Amino acid sequence: MTIDTIKKKLAKAVGPRESSVEISGETLNVKVSLSNGGILCGGFPLEYEFDFDVIAALCTECESKGTGASAVIDGTTVVPSNLFYGCTSPTSVNIPESVTEIGDYAFEGCTALESVVIPDGVTKIDKSAF
Repeated sequence: MTIDTIKKKLAKAVGPRESSVEISGETLNVKVSLSNGGILCGGFPLEYEFDFDVIAALCTECESKGTGASAVIDGTTVVPSNLFYGCTSPTSVNIPESVTEIGDYAFEGCTALESVVIPDGVTKIDKSAF
């Protein structure tokens, strides 16, 4: 699937929410701004097969949890460097079991962040991740 196809399918799945898709090295970064001020995001291998219905449902779930609730999309293996950098609205972030690494400055500057659930499978947290 091309990056343009992913962008179109993601935009359709998340409706009026602002979304972006970009390639950084061997990682495809996805980010959706939620109506509650939170963020839904993830970093995936380039060949990852997205389930856009799951992404849409996760957007709704996060928004229903209240202001600033955010999540990393299941299937993400790496929370890429700078993914949440400077985002001041997220108050909580759930990181799925699939994540093994949190990149440099991934959550740096998230001044409202009160809660992050880091699964046991995370084996590497890079410098200034928080």
